[in-house]
Amino acid sequence: MLNCLDQFLDLNALLIRPSLSDCVLWLGDFNCHHPMWEDDSNEHLFEPEDFISPLIELLYKNDMLLTLPKGIPTFQASSGNWTRPDNVWRSCDLDNLIVLCDTASAIRPPLADHMPIVTILDLPLPRSSAPQALDFRTADWPAINADLTAQLEAASPALCIRSKEEFLKKVNAVDRIISDALELFTVNIFGPFLAHFQLHFQLIFMCLAEE
Repeated sequence: MLNCLDQFLDLNALLIRPSLSDCVLWLGDFNCHHPMWEDDSNEHLFEPEDFISPLIELLYKNDMLLTLPKGIPTFQASSGNWTRPDNVWRSCDLDNLIVLCDTASAIRPPLADHMPIVTILDLPLPRSSAPQALDFRTADWPAINADLTAQLEAASPALCIRSKEEFLKKVNAVDRIISDALELFTVNIFGPFLAHFQLHFQLIFMCLAEE
């Protein structure tokens, strides 16, 4: 298993950790006992050096640090003895994103012999700012309609469109007129879910259809 893990890490290094600022976690039942993480009272379970060395070398090769503190048991044998076959490691980073790593006996399922391990991360996720939009609910629609009528008749009168270039020119002119009218008679608000552009383009095609 460790040989497969080692090969996978080597072949997919850039996929697993694109940059040195990315954090990597290893967690699972490794079924190994070592004084690095096992309680000293379980000295009789410590693996021989030739058996445990592949895992230790893999940890050092990938700069992995023990995250679940030494001595915390994760498995209860049929004899009642508590041991530590499960583990959590993290990559050696300048910023330790681990807030907590511990077992949680309160959520241990019935008849389960392994303890749940709870790991809490502090991920610095940037928050996006809400885009500015127009408040159409409070808009003065009679004034907008009157202004659109006047501006369209003055700056973009109806005409017969005969080419693609004339169509695009007409769309740009109508779009500018609608934008000016909306900016003049509506107020700006911040709302991430206001799809005002849909109404904007509906108004454009309504105006073109009327012309």
